[in-house]
Amino acid sequence: MYINFPKNNNKLDNFSVKLILVSMIYFVSIVHALTCIFIVLFILLQDPKGGVLGSLGGGGGGKSLLGSDASPFLVNVTKWLAIIFACSSFYLSYMSSKTISVMEKAGIEQNFPQPAGPAEQKENGATKNENSKR
Repeated sequence: MYINFPKNNNKLDNFSVKLILVSMIYFVSIVHALTCIFIVLFILLQDPKGGVLGSLGGGGGGKSLLGSDASPFLVNVTKWLAIIFACSSFYLSYMSSKTISVMEKAGIEQNFPQPAGPAEQKENGATKNENSKR
């Protein structure tokens, strides 16, 4: 995939800009999904007071795998994964607010039914009309 830069004033044409933005959205979506998976894995690998996956390998799975004390490493990795997750979430929500919905592209108007007027007041469990008939 090559992007051709026009010779006039080094400005990108409209198609190239859209191609770059769509590629960026796909890339950030993939990073976002991978970050979700790794956050879950690193949270489960941490050894809290009860121990989850860290104790599955005989009690010291994280220590033998990642060195003598793996908890600061796991905490730091989890922290940075959470930061990446938050940034990608903000970016994807911002970009989705800037795009046009499929319904707007198709020119279909969404007609929702209007809410009914206020309900009649009830007196002694009956409406005003029922009380006037009595």
